[in-house]
Amino acid sequence: APFIKIKKLQFDNINSDLALIGDKLYIYNLHSDFYKGIFRMDSYMDMDNPVPPFSININIKDMDIHVFSTTSGIVKKEVSGLCDGNIKLKGAIGVTNSLYGKSYIEIKNANLWESNIFKGIATALFIPRLKEVIFTDAYGVIQIKNSRFYTDNFKLVSKETELSLKGGFGFDDTIDAVVKIRLKKELIQEST
Repeated sequence: APFIKIKKLQFDNINSDLALIGDKLYIYNLHSDFYKGIFRMDSYMDMDNPVPPFSININIKDMDIHVFSTTSGIVKKEVSGLCDGNIKLKGAIGVTNSLYGKSYIEIKNANLWESNIFKGIATALFIPRLKEVIFTDAYGVIQIKNSRFYTDNFKLVSKETELSLKGGFGFDDTIDAVVKIRLKKELIQEST
């Protein structure tokens, strides 16, 4: 069973070295154009085991978030920016609780997410610019273990505010996290 169901991903100009040594499959230096950026992957799988263990290392550089959002079936709204990322993951095929890994993601110069969640705070504190927040950058390290994603300090940044996230998200959709909100000094001065 696949871990993630994806309607459509687009890889262009794929090149790779492949080796099958005994029952072990190695994929070396797989690289591809990936939404105007570069996708690179190395992986290993032991085909001799009924539940094959695997290891994978993926790097993404300069992926165009706008092209990704308008051509893949994953993102439902139009966003923009550039994405760099890395994921190192180990586990066994089809056994989600065996997954263990670490990932870094950085999205910059973006239009990621528009929100009016601060509208009530903006009204109470007399800060009109806080009514509509557009997040332009996101970055942080995410660990994967025990069927959960964990982060100690994932950040979403806008011109007005910064959200810092610490906690875990389960594969079963459970959330145990703390979000800290930091307003920019100029906004606070605006309210006085």
